[in-house]
Amino acid sequence: AKAKTYVEKYLNKNDPFTYCKKMEELVLKARGEALKDMLSLNLSAGYTSINQCEKAIAILEKLYEKEIVGDDANLVVSLNLCSSYFQIGNDFKALEIYDKYKELFAKYKDNPQYGAGIFLIEALVAYYHADYNKVQLIISEAITKYPEKAIVFKQLGLKIDQERNR
Repeated sequence: AKAKTYVEKYLNKNDPFTYCKKMEELVLKARGEALKDMLSLNLSAGYTSINQCEKAIAILEKLYEKEIVGDDANLVVSLNLCSSYFQIGNDFKALEIYDKYKELFAKYKDNPQYGAGIFLIEALVAYYHADYNKVQLIISEAITKYPEKAIVFKQLGLKIDQERNR
């Protein structure tokens, strides 16, 4: 219950540093492996939101190796881990995770909670493979499906165009 309160009070209110501090305290106090895993997963989201990807990766790698039970949990772990590796420039590791979980990603692509993140990963994978037409198609589809995230996808498209034209 405290974790949910922290998400609403700090992470959703743009105070991710306080969120991380509070979640770190909860993880330390947690009893039971399953509870500690779920709190750690939430903490990794906080780290990702403040661009502390190395801290997020350290947590997510442990959870990834465990292959925690349930598609939702595996989706969040693999999606966040893939995204974090792309953010720090470890494309090889990101692609390895994407390849392992692309069927799970496809299953959740229309899910309002996870779909935009999946489209983002797919655009980065297409970019890595220099399939620029596919990147543009993915971005167009993502903007149509997730108009509230349109600015993120438009910025990605611009950034990719800039890098391509160097």
